[in-house]
Amino acid sequence: MAVLACHAVHLLRRKLAMAEICDSWSTIRNKLAHWDRVTTRVRTVDGRLIENCQDTTPGREAVEIAKAVGVEPQLRRKQI
Repeated sequence: MAVLACHAVHLLRRKLAMAEICDSWSTIRNKLAHWDRVTTRVRTVDGRLIENCQDTTPGREAVEIAKAVGVEPQLRRKQI
């Protein structure tokens, strides 16, 4: 698993370098650290599970990183 993670990081950093983002992996992680997905689960009285997933708003640097690797940042909200 560690080898796969190493390759994934390498590929991401190469894509970022093509977009002239040459930060260290630690810096990239710090820039993405505040972009979270919040999941809340509640069970109703009749036993149904309601799950709500919502992304926080990414910061400007997180948006730049996401777009550089082909991810379009959006606020996602899903209720099951």
